[in-house]
Amino acid sequence: MEPRCLPSPVSHAYAGAAGLTLLTWHEPPMGAAVPETVVHDLWARQAFRTPLRLVDGRRLDVVVPGRLNTGGGPDFADARLRLDGALVAGDVELHVRSSAWRAHRHETDPRYDRVALHVVLHADEATGRLCRPDGSVLPELVLAPYLAEPLRDRLAAAPSSQAPPLPCTWGFPALPDADLRAWLRTLARLRLRRRVREVEAAGPDGGQTLLARTARTLGYRANADAFSALAERLPADLLHRLADPLDREAVLFGLAGLLPDPSEGGDDASVAYVRDLRHRFARLAPDAVPMLPLVWNRARLRPAATPELRLAQLAALTDPSGLFGPGGAAALARAFTAPDALPRVLAALAATPGSFWATHYRFGRASALHPTSLGADTVAATIVNALLPVAVAAGATEAQALRVLDALPMERDAVTARFALPKGAVPRSATVSQALHEWYGAFCSHGRCLECPTGKALLRGDTSYAEESVAMPEVIASGQPCPGDLAHGLPCEKRNPLPCVSLETRQDLSPDLSAKISPVIVEKRRADPSWNYAGANTKLSTHCFHGYPAMMIPQVASRILDTYAPNAQRVFDPYCGTGTTLVEATIRGMDVIGTDLNPLARLIARAKCQPIPESLLNDAASKVLDLSLSNGFVPSAQPSKIPNVDNLFYWFKRKEMEDLAMLKAFILEQRDERIRQFLQVAFSETVRHVSLTRNGEFKLFRMPAHKVDTHTPDTFAVFASNVERNRKGLIDYMRTRRGNGKATLYGFNTRDGVPSEVLLAGTVDAVLTSPPYGDSSTTVAYGQYSRLSSEWLGLPEPRAVDKRLMGGRRAKEYRPYGISSLDAAIAGIAGVDEKRSLDVIGFYDEYRASIQNIAPLVRPGGIVAYVVGNRKIKGYELPTDEATVAFFAPFGFEHLETIVRDIPSKRMPKRNSPSNEPGKTASTMNHEYIVVMQKS
Repeated sequence: MEPRCLPSPVSHAYAGAAGLTLLTWHEPPMGAAVPETVVHDLWARQAFRTPLRLVDGRRLDVVVPGRLNTGGGPDFADARLRLDGALVAGDVELHVRSSAWRAHRHETDPRYDRVALHVVLHADEATGRLCRPDGSVLPELVLAPYLAEPLRDRLAAAPSSQAPPLPCTWGFPALPDADLRAWLRTLARLRLRRRVREVEAAGPDGGQTLLARTARTLGYRANADAFSALAERLPADLLHRLADPLDREAVLFGLAGLLPDPSEGGDDASVAYVRDLRHRFARLAPDAVPMLPLVWNRARLRPAATPELRLAQLAALTDPSGLFGPGGAAALARAFTAPDALPRVLAALAATPGSFWATHYRFGRASALHPTSLGADTVAATIVNALLPVAVAAGATEAQALRVLDALPMERDAVTARFALPKGAVPRSATVSQALHEWYGAFCSHGRCLECPTGKALLRGDTSYAEESVAMPEVIASGQPCPGDLAHGLPCEKRNPLPCVSLETRQDLSPDLSAKISPVIVEKRRADPSWNYAGANTKLSTHCFHGYPAMMIPQVASRILDTYAPNAQRVFDPYCGTGTTLVEATIRGMDVIGTDLNPLARLIARAKCQPIPESLLNDAASKVLDLSLSNGFVPSAQPSKIPNVDNLFYWFKRKEMEDLAMLKAFILEQRDERIRQFLQVAFSETVRHVSLTRNGEFKLFRMPAHKVDTHTPDTFAVFASNVERNRKGLIDYMRTRRGNGKATLYGFNTRDGVPSEVLLAGTVDAVLTSPPYGDSSTTVAYGQYSRLSSEWLGLPEPRAVDKRLMGGRRAKEYRPYGISSLDAAIAGIAGVDEKRSLDVIGFYDEYRASIQNIAPLVRPGGIVAYVVGNRKIKGYELPTDEATVAFFAPFGFEHLETIVRDIPSKRMPKRNSPSNEPGKTASTMNHEYIVVMQKS
């Protein structure tokens, strides 16, 4: 696709002889390849001379290089740059050469609309000729002329992508081989049992489960979630009725949203093939709603792993006459009971798609002839992750499954490499690699060396640990009592895959460990009705901007600052949401730093704290009023465009869509960025108001059908009303502010760390925040609440917000925290629903990791105040207030007090029916806990 933007004359000159002459000084040896990771390293370390010049001649100053993005999309997110003095925010994409932008088709991928800078090591024929997906010119920097060291030296010192061996591997050679093999066999068996339980929990339809697990495995990490979503939309019995593989391809590609419009072009074979598949899909599934193409990730994928080729392979595998046909789970179980089980299964997985795919990895572009069958690693992964668990759940024995694992090759990946097992000690099979993954996930990744039989044996110098290493997991698997029962009062039931070690054992092994498990002083918890603020106006100043789930009220934030940190100069809010802390701190002249993973929340928070000259603000409000009175008619306005919102016609009526599109076009015409942000906040609230969502709900629910016809809001009047209210609030904020306190917004996740360029250790006077009550998918759905507005505004990945937020990832294993009340609650939940207990552990794991990264930032004498809620799950209350104190305690924080306040007004009902049983109700969160600590 040829870019719609034109190259500048400067870019031609830069890519000419003079520019390339400069590049030769840093060229690597002839024929040496430059990994893209080298460019990543150079950018992350800012290892080049300044000042920098773009290829179009503009000066570039890097304020914040951004954070490394390990998923799909641009390489570095949320960078801050100055182009000829103008501050620009956006993403950064890096390549070795400019032409890679087109080779990777970034110019057609909407995820790259926010790329503010393209950084390349070397110029080539594409330099200065690139544009973003929206057609705008792409700013570009060529790094080679500015390198602070020869490139050949940087190549020699390039950081290794392989993690170092685990600390305990030094002792592996001393362990008896038989004991090590027994320990690994036990772990492999436990991993298999856990997966079988997952299959059983998925329901009685083994064929559907087999399809879902196979699809997810084919997606690998990059597209696992997308394949899972596709499998949910795709009934297995529909595939069972389709003997023609082209019909199966049509259904798969159609539901996946990956059938392009033939008019978009491509090679002749692709155009003909796509037309045939689209015709078949329209006939086979006329009412189906396809997925959004944007959910499919293509970044950093090998050609053989493209979503299109993987779907074609899945269509070939699901032949109704094979293992994936009707009764596939039972047939699979029978296959694994045969003496020649593995050859039979391998033959079934050798199915290949049609000849079109031998010369294509995706639609539109032919490629060289290549194999189309699944690779050996993918075949092994499919057997291990999908086929074996389903077969055992359907009747195959555990021993038969382990024999298959013994015959499969060992997985070679970052986890297995870290164990550095002695040569000859154990066979290199899939049984061992599965055991190593279980070992790493259960103990190593959490630093639980003192609970690991191998770790304890090495620390004690006792290398004969066979009895302990095998017995401890076995008592868990068999349901027998385990040593942790008496110490914690926790039932170690059959479903819990990990051993829990008694507190006495921990203390014997490490006195330091027991000291870190500080008891929470519950006596310091007190109820104080004066903190309730029933009937108080919580919409003062810019707090009137935009609703948002579970907001901390300004009276609480204000009182905390005035009571505990009146002289603070720098405040940090690690879960800033829409900026309650930011507003109250800047009103007091304090500098405040906030971070939040939801782009919509950051937009609202930034607008709340951004002063705008009153004359400019009043002029914008006047224009909005004129727009409202004319019902959206603007003679000079550009044609409005309705954005690509998922299920658009389900959530909006045609009239409101057109009105919103006109409003969005009007906002984009405003030249002042501050005014655009101010108007976007009012627009976001308007989107929710005029949509067909139920009023008063945070989650996305459509209003009842009988209300749809009578829902005829005046979109322009709603928008004008929001603007006028916000205008008054912002003027009040600007007149109330004392001093020059500044709010700075970021989008990093404190679970993963705090960038040193943002905050250094010991530089924060106060941390004031209200963290999430729990994982967003089941507690407060921030992402669902924001989705429609974010899609209309074009904010990045609105459907992924809840998964990115704290607790968005389910833990793999059960583990105690050494906090008796929390451990007891988690164990009780596990007794009712194991998956929910793992959700809870996933949340507290990330909560603890976040606190571990935040605690060092606070100076001695500094204050931390967390406003938390203790939610209930399966009837068990989770003591987040106690966990907060315990997680901060190892870093020298003294618990001052915990204030319990009622929540006098909230959208969540006072009682709900968590069990969905008629007549059974339970109270919801009706209290907040203000936990105040001070660093010694």
